[in-house]
Amino acid sequence: MRDGSGGDPGGVRAGARSPARPEGLARRHDDDGSSRDRLTALVRLLTGAPIASVTVAGAGPHGTAPESLCRTVLGSGRPLVLDDVRGDERTREDPSVAGAGVLAWAGFPVHAADGRVAGVLSAADTAVRAWTARDVEVLGRLADVASQELALRALAVDAEAARARSQFLSRIGDALPIGAGLADSWATIARVALPVLADLAVVSSVEESGLLRVQALEHRSRDRQPRLADLAGVLTRRRGDRHGAGRVLATGATELLPDLAGLDGLSEGQRELRARFDAASEISVALRARGELLGVLTLVRTSGRAPFGPDDVEVAEAVAERAALALDRALSYDHERSLSTHLQRALLPTALPRFPGLELVARYVPAGNAQVVGGDWYDAYRDRSGTTRLVIGDVAGHDIHAATLMGQLRTMVRVAGHDGSRSPAAVLDAVDTATGALDAPVFATALVAQVSDDGRQLVWSSAGHLPPLLLGPTGAVSSLETRPDPVLGLDLGSAGRARRDHTAVLPPGTTVLLYTDGLVERRGEDLDAGLDRLADVAAELAPGERPLAEVCDLLLERLGARADDDIAVLAVRTSPARGDTDESAVRYRSQQDQRHD
Repeated sequence: MRDGSGGDPGGVRAGARSPARPEGLARRHDDDGSSRDRLTALVRLLTGAPIASVTVAGAGPHGTAPESLCRTVLGSGRPLVLDDVRGDERTREDPSVAGAGVLAWAGFPVHAADGRVAGVLSAADTAVRAWTARDVEVLGRLADVASQELALRALAVDAEAARARSQFLSRIGDALPIGAGLADSWATIARVALPVLADLAVVSSVEESGLLRVQALEHRSRDRQPRLADLAGVLTRRRGDRHGAGRVLATGATELLPDLAGLDGLSEGQRELRARFDAASEISVALRARGELLGVLTLVRTSGRAPFGPDDVEVAEAVAERAALALDRALSYDHERSLSTHLQRALLPTALPRFPGLELVARYVPAGNAQVVGGDWYDAYRDRSGTTRLVIGDVAGHDIHAATLMGQLRTMVRVAGHDGSRSPAAVLDAVDTATGALDAPVFATALVAQVSDDGRQLVWSSAGHLPPLLLGPTGAVSSLETRPDPVLGLDLGSAGRARRDHTAVLPPGTTVLLYTDGLVERRGEDLDAGLDRLADVAAELAPGERPLAEVCDLLLERLGARADDDIAVLAVRTSPARGDTDESAVRYRSQQDQRHD
């Protein structure tokens, strides 16, 4: 017997496989047995042994090899050469050796690139044989060839993993939101790591109180997606928790927990995740933007997957780096939106004036999450002659510039119409002329209207704005559509500037509705469809004694939920006449000949 182990080999090194790629490496050897076929054929050819095997840890044997003998070589890291296995006390009574029918066996370690023992190359015979020095040399050299093959396979696995990581991270960059606020970014950050990297993701924000509040909880399976409200309380983490997100909050350092079952002092949230989702391993990584710790991303794997390892930490931190870019954009978005909102709120009327015989209601709704606050505005005032003036407009753009320009145009319209000498068309022409003095180009729609003292006549002019809508108290609806006049800011010269005034008679109890395009426009839909939808909803709301404020609120509720743009609404209702019951029609005529010189 020749034994290179130098004594009792002890137990098998179950943890000998690299944590970075054990599954991939074993899988590559399972999938490609051709190289091991060649090696085992060479073993049989060069030694004359009838049995040959190459065993790779985690992949199982390729050929017939007694498990206990392979474990001995794996544990010792040294060759084991037995002329007669019955003469060795370690194998004499081993049923796996006897069951294999092997009497002579020689096994040599196969090493991975990092020097660890990753497999065994062996030759065996069903009869007792004396292994020659040449046999030992051949087997040793073929084991070296197997080691080189294993190293090449490992490099291929690493390269494949690197490509997969690169593609994964590239997809993450595409998936993270642009033009969204912080509140809408949390859930996207949670989703990007699923299912490639984790089975469950939890994103928590840092609160002023020092707690981590759960903002998003995503499961890889839609069928098992939990309700955030059900777990938000129990998943709250505290600074200084022994493990996980709470510890990351205190240290700022990534924490890898490859085996949650073996840890003491788990938080209530971690115990809940183990019980409800079979959480087995966890990575928690800090989410930073502008040098500030904003939150923690916790990734969870169940027991059905390999536990997280060092390579996964590297990927998780790369995910966090890309998420930080999205968070930085979200902070900028929220900051700009806040500035725009405050600016626009400051520029809009704080309260509408009261006019005898008229009821006025206005509403403004900022754009949804897809846009920053834009340039919609409204105004109502009494000019020097005592006439009621109504204004609504929309500046192109969705940023601070649009809100600032809106404020300038609102002031210009009011100044142009304040003395009462100009008709609505003349006011718009005056403002159009004055826009050339502004520092920035102008592209805006606007509608200026005036209501007669008795409330029975509406005169208006439109600079490319949507038509007013008249609502009779019995439900009759009429859109005051006219041939469009140019928008503000086109610089058409004096010949192209003249706009027309139009007149409509307002029976008692009529409502005039002025609005911006956010109320009717929908992405991918024709504008006429939106105008028809507005008319249908208005017809349902108009009849009866419904208060004007309620009519406006219901319009926004039914039509504004899917809006991609901000919305301004200005509504005026004339006083009903006593005993006047015939409100079924609203007479309208367009004064095509009332042109402003």
